[in-house]
Amino acid sequence: MADNEESETNDKSAKRKRRSKSRISPSLGGTPFTGQPAYTMLDFNVVFFTTEEYQIFERDLLAVCVAYELVVEQIERVMGIWEGELEPAVAVQLHGKEEDIVAVAIRLGAKYKQYGMLIVIPDQRAAQYSYTIIGISEEDAEDAILAMQHYGVQGGRYAAGRLEIADVDGSWATSILKLAAALRKPLTKVRARVRLLSGDAPGKAEGKDYEWTSER
Repeated sequence: MADNEESETNDKSAKRKRRSKSRISPSLGGTPFTGQPAYTMLDFNVVFFTTEEYQIFERDLLAVCVAYELVVEQIERVMGIWEGELEPAVAVQLHGKEEDIVAVAIRLGAKYKQYGMLIVIPDQRAAQYSYTIIGISEEDAEDAILAMQHYGVQGGRYAAGRLEIADVDGSWATSILKLAAALRKPLTKVRARVRLLSGDAPGKAEGKDYEWTSER
């Protein structure tokens, strides 16, 4: 092969690798946790991830994904944040049809008695956004969560120095910009279809996406 042909082939290969690395997978966020939430990093129940209850949930999650022919790329254990409450949760990176991801979320949300399950599907044509603020150490995380409340950013998740926020209806956009500026941390965003599925107890789920299989 001529040198210029080999160089062109290498360039194309490098571009494919860069595109692959920049491509963001669909994600499913949820938890089996129904205990008391924490309000500080010190009280956050990280031990929950070592319990049999969590292990059963993770095995169940994988089995349900297989049943719907979804390929699980990663299960990341995260700190779920909602209105200042902190709960152990997961962010699942996966591949498959959107309707199957929704079906899995509904099935798990109903079985594990959750009020909400979050789905984020990257889509350059979407009007919604998923935001990430990076460079937040564990020492700074509690201040970041307090700042979320101050600026009216109600929910998100924290893991590995990242604060991820999916803006369902665009109402947090300005607040997220102010939050990142106040934290003095880099902010990135991607267009995505963001769906927050909701559920409730038997007899209370009218108008919701799913009904729990039993009371908590």
